[in-house]
Amino acid sequence: MLEHLRVRCVSGLDQSIVAALQVSQDAFHHFHVSQVVKAVLLLLYPEREGSVHTDNWDQMKMMLSTDLGYRLARFEPLARAVTVDRELVHSCIAGVERRELGQHGSLPLEDLYDWVSICLSICSY
Repeated sequence: MLEHLRVRCVSGLDQSIVAALQVSQDAFHHFHVSQVVKAVLLLLYPEREGSVHTDNWDQMKMMLSTDLGYRLARFEPLARAVTVDRELVHSCIAGVERRELGQHGSLPLEDLYDWVSICLSICSY
């Protein structure tokens, strides 16, 4: 399942989709987008926890544009070298319901949500 999501997330994260994730019009959807993106970034960049890179939406959007697809494809949640605050990552998506993401037609965001959920469920950190 994780491998399937990696392929979907990476192949689906072309520039137009990244741009679509970066643009969020209503406050409700913006909150959910930012929470899911923050959870992804905390998994991929645990060393940036509590920094402007994970606490500032403009900085988070810039990080989406860098090497997100590359990092998603190579992230291994079972690796012992991965150290992530599971409770913090879980708290990011705890108030987000997957079905609500679908109501906004955001398939890439749904995939990222699923990716985070699976990583949290199988991780060894």
